[in-house]
Amino acid sequence: MCQRLITLAYDEAGHHIAQCEHGTIHLLWVRASLFLHADMLLPLLSLLQCWHPRQAEAASQGFVLRRMDNGHTQLWYGCVGLLLRDVDVTTLCSLLWEAVQNLNLLDASPSRSYCRWTDEYRTLTVHPDDLETHN
Repeated sequence: MCQRLITLAYDEAGHHIAQCEHGTIHLLWVRASLFLHADMLLPLLSLLQCWHPRQAEAASQGFVLRRMDNGHTQLWYGCVGLLLRDVDVTTLCSLLWEAVQNLNLLDASPSRSYCRWTDEYRTLTVHPDDLETHN
């Protein structure tokens, strides 16, 4: 069970992207949670950035976006789905972009990152003061 999370991105509406001590990405959206490997952030961000509101469906690497009759978008990953309004798609893109930058996934130079990778699972090593404890 995950005990410590480091925040990678959040907004004032309570949407949250964090990484736990196991290296798992926790994407918390309203009442739903997606748990992802860090390598899945870029494919999800790319899919959302390419999504056009008039598309019926788009899919990539396990993620599926579907346009609903009411104009909202469903994001599915496995059996977990998120209901997104157009503004939510934009918000999620912004949060994912911030998380990708904080994890330094776009830059191979470790000197430019505040993170130090400790293993092949890309687990963050952080100072205990940087952690949020969740019960």
